[in-house]
Amino acid sequence: ENNNCVVSDITRINGGELQLADGENKSIDIRNLLYKCKKVSPTWQNIYENFKYNGNKLDSYLIDYLNDDEIVESVSKEKPLSAEELKEKEGNYNIALMFYDVIMRTKTLSLNSFSKLMNACPWIYNHLGTYDISPEKMKILIEMDRLSFTKENYVGIKRNCFKLLPKYISVCFDEFLEKWSELKIEITFDDIKMLLDSNELSKEQK
Repeated sequence: ENNNCVVSDITRINGGELQLADGENKSIDIRNLLYKCKKVSPTWQNIYENFKYNGNKLDSYLIDYLNDDEIVESVSKEKPLSAEELKEKEGNYNIALMFYDVIMRTKTLSLNSFSKLMNACPWIYNHLGTYDISPEKMKILIEMDRLSFTKENYVGIKRNCFKLLPKYISVCFDEFLEKWSELKIEITFDDIKMLLDSNELSKEQK
């Protein structure tokens, strides 16, 4: 806690419980303590290693680590996986997929951190209807164009974040016109009214 050493590769640190000398009967895993104290270099490798180490979960220490603005800014400047890694390294691909699945569901991740991490995300999502995503985070995903135009996304946004429907349509407008009938999307009077009343769509689109 008191030194300035930053661990560049967390895999070189063995895990294990460490008794805390605070007068209380508490212990903490050494690896997690390093993340708690922000003594780990902000790289995707180190993030994935902690994620795997804790059973493919975002534990509270990693969430606090990622909620640090400087750390998430540094990490987000690089893609978590290159195109080659996505194709060739199945292990990395699966971990990245699980990591982002958990990111979507983690309510304690700040909006800034969520935005930065999603900006580095290599995927476009076809189906977010089953995710319990806050309107604020859904708005970020729409503005980043991380949601393709699908029936599942349309219905999910309409059901959970109705006021964001015009923003979603404005981003996917051409696909919306082309595919809504083919995808058998039910467009109600309330849907049309909201689209026509919204400032998200241009006069030409309306």
